[in-house]
Parts: sequence; C-alpha cells; structure tokens
Amino acid sequence: MFLCLLITTVSLSAQINSWNHSLYTIRNGLPSNNVRNCIQDRDGFIWVATESGLSRFDGYHFKTLYHNDRDSTSLPSDNIIYIELTESGQLIASTLNGLFVMNTRTMKGRTIRIKNRKGWENNENYFGVIHINKSLKLIEVQTVTSIHYFDYHFNIVKSCEHPEIEAHRGKFFINGPVCFLPNGDVIYYSNYKFRFEYLNYRTGKFLPCSESKNAAYACLQNIQNINKFNWDQDQNLWYVKHNVDSLFVLDRYSQQQYQHELRGKLKKINWTSNINFTNRGTVLMPYSEWDANELYEFSIHDFKFNKKFRMNPESFSGFTLSVATLFIDKDSNWWIGSLDGLYFLKRDFHNFERIDLPVPYRRKYDWQYVTSIHVLNKDELFITTYAEHCFLYNQRTNTIKSYLDSVPIANAWNHCMHGIIQLGTDRRLIAGCSDYLFSQGKLIYPFKPMNRFEQMLREQGNYTFIRADSSHIWISLKDSGLVDYNYADGCYKIYPPNEDFLSNQFQISSFDKQGNLYFVHNALPIVWKYHKLKQQFEKITLPNEDHAINWIRDIAVDDSSNIYINTYQQLIVYSIKNKTKRVIRLEDGLPTYLLNTLYYHNEFLYLLSNSGLGILRTKNQSVRLFDEHDGIIDNITGYYITHDSLNNNILIGGKGCVYRLKPNYVFVIPNRPTIHIDRVMVNSKEVDWHNKELQFSFKNNNVTIDLSSVDFYSGKSRKYVYRFEEGGNHTDWMVSTSNQINLMNLGPGNYHLLFRSTNANQQWSANTVSFKFTILAPWYQRTWVYLVFLLVTAGIIYLIYLYKLKQIKRIEGIRSKLSRDLHDDIGSTLSSINILSNTAYRYVASNQQEKVSTTLQKISERSQRLLLNMNDIIWNIKPENDSLDEMLSRMRSYASTMFEARNITYNMTSTLDKKSIHLDLQVKSNIYLIFKEAVNNLVKYSETKHVDIYVSIEKNVLQVVVQDFGIGFNIHDLNRKNGLDNMLVRAHEMKATLTIQSYPEQGTKIMLSVRI
Repeated sequence: MFLCLLITTVSLSAQINSWNHSLYTIRNGLPSNNVRNCIQDRDGFIWVATESGLSRFDGYHFKTLYHNDRDSTSLPSDNIIYIELTESGQLIASTLNGLFVMNTRTMKGRTIRIKNRKGWENNENYFGVIHINKSLKLIEVQTVTSIHYFDYHFNIVKSCEHPEIEAHRGKFFINGPVCFLPNGDVIYYSNYKFRFEYLNYRTGKFLPCSESKNAAYACLQNIQNINKFNWDQDQNLWYVKHNVDSLFVLDRYSQQQYQHELRGKLKKINWTSNINFTNRGTVLMPYSEWDANELYEFSIHDFKFNKKFRMNPESFSGFTLSVATLFIDKDSNWWIGSLDGLYFLKRDFHNFERIDLPVPYRRKYDWQYVTSIHVLNKDELFITTYAEHCFLYNQRTNTIKSYLDSVPIANAWNHCMHGIIQLGTDRRLIAGCSDYLFSQGKLIYPFKPMNRFEQMLREQGNYTFIRADSSHIWISLKDSGLVDYNYADGCYKIYPPNEDFLSNQFQISSFDKQGNLYFVHNALPIVWKYHKLKQQFEKITLPNEDHAINWIRDIAVDDSSNIYINTYQQLIVYSIKNKTKRVIRLEDGLPTYLLNTLYYHNEFLYLLSNSGLGILRTKNQSVRLFDEHDGIIDNITGYYITHDSLNNNILIGGKGCVYRLKPNYVFVIPNRPTIHIDRVMVNSKEVDWHNKELQFSFKNNNVTIDLSSVDFYSGKSRKYVYRFEEGGNHTDWMVSTSNQINLMNLGPGNYHLLFRSTNANQQWSANTVSFKFTILAPWYQRTWVYLVFLLVTAGIIYLIYLYKLKQIKRIEGIRSKLSRDLHDDIGSTLSSINILSNTAYRYVASNQQEKVSTTLQKISERSQRLLLNMNDIIWNIKPENDSLDEMLSRMRSYASTMFEARNITYNMTSTLDKKSIHLDLQVKSNIYLIFKEAVNNLVKYSETKHVDIYVSIEKNVLQVVVQDFGIGFNIHDLNRKNGLDNMLVRAHEMKATLTIQSYPEQGTKIMLSVRI
C-alpha cells in the first residue's frame, strides 16, 4: 500500500504567471485606486489621473497635486477625467470644473473654463477626452454636450454644442469613447439616443450616422446594444454586445464585420472592461464574471484574417481586470489603470515567466526549493524539489503531473531529492535519502542497479559533484574518486586520488564552451582543469595572498577563460590567460555575497541567491537584478539552473516554482535612471529656480533641494550623490539615501552643485543635473562697499586736509593781520612818541615846564598803551594760549588791573568743567577784545562801584556776561561811539550773539553768546 501511495500521480493544469507585475494603490501613495488614464512626460515621469488628484510617479514616489482655493495655479478640481501631453511638453488635464494646462516641471498651470452662451448650466466645464489633432494643429476636447477646438495657444477656434441640450438639460449626449478623425470629424455613441452619431467639423452639425453620405459612417447605423467599444488607430470599431460571448470588429474601409467567440473558463460575459490596443499590433481585453477573470491578448491581423484563430485567455492572478485604460510608455512597458489601482507590467513580461508547482506549503517551508530540472524533450521537463515532490511538466499543453503527492508532510524529509543523475537515454536516478528511478514517465522504487557504475552509486551512497554534457556525466565518489561515466554505452573511468588530487571528493565544477571541465574542492584555492581533447588534467593554483579564497561556494568559467569564484566574502574573477585577479563587489550590483549558484551562458553569468537573481554581463560587468518586483517568490532562486537548448530557455529553480527566461530578450539591461530637481526651498520657503540665476541674501543660507530619480525597473532602492564644483575643481561625491539634500548655514559665495543617482542595479543615472546659486555677502562685506569706504575715507581725509590747510591759512592770515596791526600800531605810536619827544625838547629849550610835563605824560601813556597792545598781540599769537582756561586767566588779569586802578570791586564767576577746551584763534581773539572793550567802556563811563562777570558753557555755547551797577544810558540815544561798533563787528565775524541791556541809573549788562 505504501508503494502505491508513493507512485500515485495527479495531472493538473500548471499555473504560469507570465505577468510579472506590480500593483500600486493608495498604500503606495496613490491618492485613489480609481485610475482614469496615464501618460509619460518628456522627463520620463508617469502622470496618473485619478478621481482624487493628479499624481506623478518616478518608480518609487507618488507626488500628488490637489486643488487649492488659495492658489490660482493649482488644479481646478481633484476629480481628473483625462490627461494628455502636447508636443511642447505641456500637460492638459480635463476635470469636473475646467480644463487645466500645466508645465510638468514647475507643476504650475492655469485653468480654462468655457462660458455658456445660452445662460444655463449645461456641464460645459465637465471635460472628458482630449485629442491632439496634428494634421489640423488643433487640440480637441470633449464635454458631455459639446466638442471644443483649441489652437496650440489654447485659444478657442470652434465650439460645437449638441442641438438638443436646451430641450433635454442634464443629458450626457457625448459619453464614453469617442473617435477623433484626422479631418476634425468626431464619431461617438449617444447614451441618450443609443446610437452612433457624428459631428461634421466643417459644418459644425451633429448628425446620426444613418444620415451620413460617408459609407464608413453609415455602416455604424445598425450597431446597437453596445456594452464596450473602442477605436483603433485606423478608426476601426471594436465592440462587445450585452450578453454576447463574442468580440466584434468593423473595418472602417471595407465595412466588413469580423467576429470571434470568447473562449475560456467563463460561459457568459458579466462585465467587460475597455478594449485596449498595444503598440505591437495586438488587442488587450479583459472580462470577468463574479470572482473569475480572464485576459485576452491577440494579434489584430490574426483576428481579422486567420479563420482558424481561437481566442485563448491568459490567466492573471490577483488582477480584477477592471481596466479603465492601457498606456504603453516609450520603453514598451505597460501601465494599466483600473478600479484597483495602477498596474505596471515590465516590457519583458512575456519573456520572464514563473511556473508555479503544486507543492503544499510553498511559501511556508524553505525545503520546497527546486533541486533539479531535466529537459526530457522539446515539450517535457522533469522537476524535483528538495523534499517530497517531483513533477513532469508539459510546456506545450501547460499541464503538470505530480508524483509522491500522497506522502504526509511529516514524512517528507525521508523522501528529499538532491538531484538527478542520467543513467541512460530514458533512465534517471533521483538521488536523495531514498533513491528513485524515473523511466518512461514512471517513478520506480526501489532503485535497482543495472551495471557496475550504478552498483557503486548504490553501495557508496555519498556522492556529489554532478555535471553532464551530451553523453557524459562526472561524479565525485567519496571512496573511489572522480568518475567519468558515458551513459550512452555504459562505460566509465575512475580517477582515484593521487599526489595531484589532494582530495578524493570534489564538490564544485563547471564546463567551458569547449567542453573542458573545471572542478575544485571547496576548501582549497586550487582548480583542476580536464582537457576534453587531450584527456589529461592541469592544475591551476589561484593567487591567495589575502587568504580570501578560504571556502568556495561555486565556480563558473566564461568564454574568455575567466574563472568566477564565489566565496562567503566576495566574487572573484581570475584570468587564466593573464593570471590576474579582481573582485566584483556589492556596489557593482551583486544581490549578495552569499550566492547559491553560478552559471555561465552566452556572455552572461547568472547569480542565484536568496536575495534575488542577478545577471552579470561579463563584457562590461554590469548587473541586472530580478527580485520580488519581477515575481520572484521571497526573492529566492535556489541551487539549480540549466539551459533548455531545444527551446532556447533558461530554467531556474525557485521556491516551489521554476522561472523560465528568454535569454535573447530578457538580458537587455534596462534603461538607466534619470535624475531631476523637483523643488528648491530657501529657509523653508519654496523659490522658483527654473532658468534663473538665483541669488539669496546672507541670512537666507539654508537651502533644501528635492530630487527625483525616474526608474521603473530596479525597485525601491536608490541613492543620490552630489558634489560641489568651482573653477574646474570639485569635491568628492557625497552620498544620500534620501531624495532631499539639505545644505545648512552656507557661507557667502557662488555654489555649483552636480547631482546624480543610482538604482538598485547600481546603474548611474543617464544624466547629471546642474544647479547654481549665489549666497550674497552682507552689505558691509561686499566689494563695492569696500571701494565706497576707501573712496569716502580718502575723500574725508582730503577734506580734512583741505580744512586743515584752510585753517592754517586762516590762522596765518590772522597772525599776519595781527603782525601788521602790531607793526602799524608800533610804527604809529613810535612816530607819535618821536614827535612828542621833539616837542618836549623844544619845550625844555624854551623853559616851558608845564608843557614839558604834559608832553612827557602823553609819551608815557602811549608807551604804556603800546606795551599793552604788544603784550595782547603776542599773547594772541602764541598757540599754547589757545585754550579757554588761558583766555579766562587773561581776562581776569586784565579786569583786575583795570578795576583796581579805579577802586572798583568785581566778582568773576565761571561754571566750567575741568577738561581743557581749545579755542579757535580768531574766536579767542574776538572774545577777548570784546571783553576788553566792555571793561574799558565800563571803567570810563559807568561810574560803578561793583562789577559782576559770569562765564559759563552749556551745550557747547560759551556765554560771557559783564554787568555793572552804574549810571547806565539810554540805548536808543547811543551815538555808536565808545567802541560799540567794533564789538558788534567782532561778534558778527564769529557768528556770535551780542546783547546790550542798559537803562539810566540802572546799570548796563553786556551778554556775548558764541558756539565753540
């Protein structure tokens, strides 16, 4: 009974997941799962129209734009119906509240609204499909009641309103897909009249197709009961009818109708999504019934001209098929908008397939790895897993036969399968804890040896290192050594351990393209090469100065005789020809250093690991990585890989599945990412940085730059690098894992930054973004300020020099004047003394004693006055007497002399601080002479007995007051004698104020105020 359970087989339909897709929803940042349509802009970003906002996608981040009441440049509504891109790169979005035209780089735009000419709300700003008519150079926009034609500057050229909108308000006359023809005509299906109608661009009239003279339009008149329809690029009509399991196409030119029945699991269409057209001449159409769904892709040519054509659906698990739109980007990737979100299908989705094996607990237990895949013939593959299961898969019929299906999971370990050894043309030994034989489609247990070689395998049991070519297999037996077995004739040859073979068991091997075998012991840095033609061994010692080759996991040999050696620490490339060694590192794109298997085929090295599948192009060492993003379960590619030469497929074992690759297509390395600047903020405020020379003040020195890297192939992992450049010199690249670069507390100067990015495949961005700006120095640190300061300083110095020179000249003039006055005074006085002396001499001779005495008295007075004047002039000229203290001392001395001679008492009071105050020579001279004149007049005419003199300074104003208590005088009767005119003139010269107050019998008060 146990044996019967072991050989029980079950035939199943294999599930092939050829749609390696990613689904983006609100969990990934999409504002809504209801996606209307998509486009790609000139920078490579994908723009997504949803019912809750307009999003831009770079492969990782969704940046969503919303309506903002306070921003006139924002969207007029969050409900986006359709988007299109003009030839100039502007994005046009139709919304429920206007037409939005936006610059995709600044993400700012303007809203266009249509004014209703008839004065009532007719949904004219509920915009729909947008079409760029290149032949007429017009932008055609659909609303539910009208078609509007704009020129490329968004000026309205023509507006055509449906004639019945006034009588039937609120009806959607133009709804659903419309066909914009090159001549400007528009064909649409009227949900109001339930028929096809058209707009004649020349006349602006809406007509039913039955009234058209154009036969291509008229043939649409009898088509009714439409479920879904669409127009291909040749304006052929594709449609599905309600409750009819067929797809129809009406050829516009021949007016011939083609029909094919929809075949698959579903018996009747319950709901059909849109009919979409790809850029490779195929139709994509999903339909579903309740929880079942199917997806059709087929050739337009086959549909129309192949009478035996059958529409076979493709399964797409997890896809609800509520397709709203299909967009194909410039790299042939598919973007499918649906009610579930945005589906992304890579361009190689038909060339990278996953065959899911019906193993229990596939994602739960690691021991469900595929351990071997044998190509039996063009159609059949025999597959084993590490525990419990083996399968026979038919690639043509997509069916799979499962063996050991009834083994309980608790006993699975006893039936683990390590690999397959080909013993004959139709005999294969399944090696493991229990050895099985697979022959003629049957699993046989126990395995019964048929020759000596098979007996050795049975007896020794411990063998590794299984490699095979077209007729030979090589096996390393623990007790016997290396065995070469020719399964075509049953002969074998043993190479026992000797002085060359330091080990009797080799775990790892590889073939080159000439069929030579390379094998190693995993603990020794030595490779043995077996020459197929010479039939002899060659020892290759690997350089191991750094002791990096201490435990080898696998090796592979390429067409240039380079040996790739994987250790636990690195991947080493050793050139046999040049005897050189180099290392491939993680930063070069390796998925991990812990690689499970290396396999070389046609210029590409396959790197199997538990961190995804890496494919290394050996010519340039670039690496492409496949991971969960591509449909690899748990990122695991296990330990077995082979080439199906009959179908030219690469077959890779995974976790409970087999990956099938088309090497001629899937190895094309994806496009490199592109980097762009999204936003620049200075001190947390956004600035417009496009096409400008930016200058910021020294206070605005915190700059934040948001970057985006467009990459739809390598997953989320990406890095951003930047550096500063100046005058041909540059800093090292600085790495940031964030897309936001923050530059804080920048000093004044000119900044030139370069930005690049890398993706998960370590590919550098195809472009480098340059960004320049200037941080201005504070005004007091700028060059022009220094120049102005130098000029002003020089000017001040020069003015001071001129002022000093003028003062020197003025003082020199004063001193010259004083000298002249002194000279004139001395001369005139000496002359008068000489005359008086001669007169006195005559009086003496004539013995006139009284006259002699009078004359001598005059001579004495004039001599004394001359001495006093000379003393005053000399005092004035001396610079050391230019202080206020010296002047006051001189004034006190003069007053004392004059008052004591006339028995007049006086009181001289001053309120001055102790610091010395310098007086201008002319000011000093005039003040002293005015004071002296006042004292002289007082002594001569006042008849006073007491005098008060006050000297004070307040706010740099010197005030001198001389007050007597004598007879006084009437100032109006004054005849300007007694030196008062001289006093007024002197006061005027120094811009001083001289006040004289006097009343009869009340004394006189003279006040002098001068600014010093």
